[in-house]
Amino acid sequence: MKGMKGRLLDIGSHGARLLMCDSLEVGSQVELELELPSPRRGATRIRFECTVSRSESQHEVAVNFRESGKFLRQELEDPGESREGQSVDAEEE
Repeated sequence: MKGMKGRLLDIGSHGARLLMCDSLEVGSQVELELELPSPRRGATRIRFECTVSRSESQHEVAVNFRESGKFLRQELEDPGESREGQSVDAEEE
């Protein structure tokens, strides 16, 4: 498995659009982990099993969720740190 970083562009009930550091092949099975800012201490992390449905130039990809997201254990951070934007990690299966 290869870990990759990217940026969430769009998310819906059935999938997401991402800007990745590297390209992903259409049809690839990936595990997508989203880290979202939380008003509480830390961040909310959700993991999705996905299939890459579109891969365009500049590493923009679209994925379809194969099942509902799974919430992961909340990671605590220093309350003085701020969290802005969303980050994503994707791993090819």
